[in-house]
Amino acid sequence: MRAPPLRVPAAIMLFRNLRFFEFTGKQRPRSARLTEQLAAAAYVPCRPQQASSVGWVVPDGSDDGNLVLEVGEAQLCCLLVEQRNVPAAVVREEVQRRARERQAKSGGRAPGRKELAELRDIVTADLRPRVFSRIRRQPLLLDATAGLVLTSAVSAAAAEVLFDATRTALGSLPFRLPVTGKPVPHTMTRWLRGGRLPKPFALGTTAVMRDPRNRQRVIRVRGADDLAVEVAVHLDSGYEVSELELVWADRLRFRLAEDMALKGITFLEDEDTTPADTESDAATEFAAAALVESSALVLLVTQLQAALGVQQA
Repeated sequence: MRAPPLRVPAAIMLFRNLRFFEFTGKQRPRSARLTEQLAAAAYVPCRPQQASSVGWVVPDGSDDGNLVLEVGEAQLCCLLVEQRNVPAAVVREEVQRRARERQAKSGGRAPGRKELAELRDIVTADLRPRVFSRIRRQPLLLDATAGLVLTSAVSAAAAEVLFDATRTALGSLPFRLPVTGKPVPHTMTRWLRGGRLPKPFALGTTAVMRDPRNRQRVIRVRGADDLAVEVAVHLDSGYEVSELELVWADRLRFRLAEDMALKGITFLEDEDTTPADTESDAATEFAAAALVESSALVLLVTQLQAALGVQQA
């Protein structure tokens, strides 16, 4: 019996946040070679006393060992970051308890600074095996045809972990940060002041504005029926837009930050990810959903680059 059509809500949402780079390589890397390189830095779970582990995993979570998934013209990889951090408050409380015990046994002599530092290390090592791991998956999509590299690592710390892992596995990946002719806050302010954007973008209902003369002065507007009208008085007083919610092609909503990160990405309705003439297994569902999502995001970013005036490499 043929499986029913598949509909995966929000296209699995590999990228709930996104930062894009320009791929500057001359040709598309071979997937077989990428897989071989990533396998040398594959993920290994944390050992009991290990604070963190970083490595590459199969994007769809299966055990087929294929670390590079072909999704149309693009190649999808996935970095897994495991962290086992002992809460500082727990360490501090246990150190204080053990310090009091030592003081009582030593006739009232309080532990010195060096002894307390050694005690913190001992307590942290003792408690770490009991800590639950925090797991983060960071997808990386390379579309050499479109000249793009997409990542979910929007924070500086997450990006550094991803780039370190990429350099370790691949040696180098030729990409660069996009460069715009005009600052992004200037462009977003112009869009919001006029209430008109390049097609197929439209204003959302949320904006964050900063005073360029004092970056600590921030105004946030949420849920506005007419965002341009709502913020006009603030823009007239000299504020600039640092984050702006946009709707793309009536399909996708996101917040554009001043550093060109895309945050809070959501599809406005379920994307049809029905594989033609295939059985409904988990790998097929993932591949179909990843293809729909990646194709939409590559097109979105390509049109966003044009709207922002990104200069070509």
